[in-house]
Amino acid sequence: MFVAAGLMILAYYSVIAGWTIRYAIEAVLHGFSAAAGEHFGAVASGADAVAYHIGFMLLTILIVVGGSRAASSARR
Repeated sequence: MFVAAGLMILAYYSVIAGWTIRYAIEAVLHGFSAAAGEHFGAVASGADAVAYHIGFMLLTILIVVGGSRAASSARR
């Protein structure tokens, strides 16, 4: 049950993190949109939203794997 809860939480927050990363990058490059609601609709849908979600998941996996390796190397 604890593993399933962790996976559900990760699935939820990774989508939001993908939106946040995309929105932050677009804000730095293009500034903030005057029509925030319409802009959020564009950020939260389409293939780009999926790509940012997958990118965040890959980054999370790399950090977890790298951290596990560093921790196991320190114990030796």
